[in-house]
Amino acid sequence: MLPSHLITQEHEHERKFDLLNNTLFSRVRDILVSPGEARHILDFYDIPHLVFGTPHHKDRQYRYFDTAESSLRKNNVTCSLRDRGSDYVLTVKLPLGLDNVKQREEHSFSFPAYGNFHTLDITIQKELSSLLEKFTQGSSLVDSLTLFVHTDGFNVFQGKNRIALLSLDQIFATIQDYTRIFYELEIERKDQGTATTLDTLANALQRTFELQEVTHSKYERALILLGKT
Repeated sequence: MLPSHLITQEHEHERKFDLLNNTLFSRVRDILVSPGEARHILDFYDIPHLVFGTPHHKDRQYRYFDTAESSLRKNNVTCSLRDRGSDYVLTVKLPLGLDNVKQREEHSFSFPAYGNFHTLDITIQKELSSLLEKFTQGSSLVDSLTLFVHTDGFNVFQGKNRIALLSLDQIFATIQDYTRIFYELEIERKDQGTATTLDTLANALQRTFELQEVTHSKYERALILLGKT
């Protein structure tokens, strides 16, 4: 077992929207990186107290796991390993309730980046057994798919307080040698943010760009696009 420590244990609250293609993805990105254009959206919907921060960029690589019977997916549970360069992060997301598709309980553990990310055996991590045993019921976890995510991110501030993170994601989903690409806009509540403020901002962006809301996770959408549901 690799040494690890708990880095997050929280309730996730987010809104996500489908960016249908690279053209729409680029249009939304170009508007949000322009302070004047972004300000126009907020003023039009009478949200003068919010400000978009300077855009930042990051790339993330994930491995997702499930049993051969897909028992995690059937229970709206995800288990993933993320490569952050200096360490690996193992994350389990659990549903808060059958009717709550926007909020999940998230447990993340960090451990040193020993070994090959693509072949590392995560089943030796003891934290998994206590979180997943009632879902896996003794079945072994196996690799389900990999995701590579490029993100253009914008912190959203109310005064000096960060209240949300807006992310434009370009996602490459791969099973074996087959890859599909899709795009999302995601708004996640942060720090001093409230559900009301998050929804106000999300609704404004949805109306501006005529976006379709997404309730599936990236992992679930990837499985659908790759024909694995």
